[in-house]
Amino acid sequence: MAAQREWFEKDYYKVLGVAENATDKELGQAYRKLAKRYHPDTIATLCLLQLDLSSGDLQIVNCGHIPAILVDSGGAAYHGQGGMLLGVHIDEAHVERAVLPPGGAVVLITDGLVEDRHGGLDDNLERLRLAAASAGTGDLAAFTDQLLSIFGPREDDVALIVLRRARR
Repeated sequence: MAAQREWFEKDYYKVLGVAENATDKELGQAYRKLAKRYHPDTIATLCLLQLDLSSGDLQIVNCGHIPAILVDSGGAAYHGQGGMLLGVHIDEAHVERAVLPPGGAVVLITDGLVEDRHGGLDDNLERLRLAAASAGTGDLAAFTDQLLSIFGPREDDVALIVLRRARR
């Protein structure tokens, strides 16, 4: 548990070598520099979110990764679908903006949850979106359990991150 607590307590602005008020462009440049330092010949995907907890303003930078799902009382929708892979030389990252309302949730996954040999990726992404919409904004543990259960045992690694914005 100490290792998990340490992960949450890291100052990621310090890791990237930028100020807490860094611009999107500065964050993207710092991340690319760090990625090239440790993985100079690698292309990877990333979905990075920055959420203002007081306003719900959400900035999404997606570099070729499965987009985030935003869930609120009106349903669920994918956001952050643009962007090039990390390692591809581009001048500026594609940034999308959205608002996460109080009680709303944002869902991030790895491809291991939705990719398999038996179903199409588009069909599985839609199954996931519908499950997120039907799970709604209730209990977070039940919400995540429902999302993980719709696909059964997986052949690949699976990561699921769900952040729920507090209700006012």
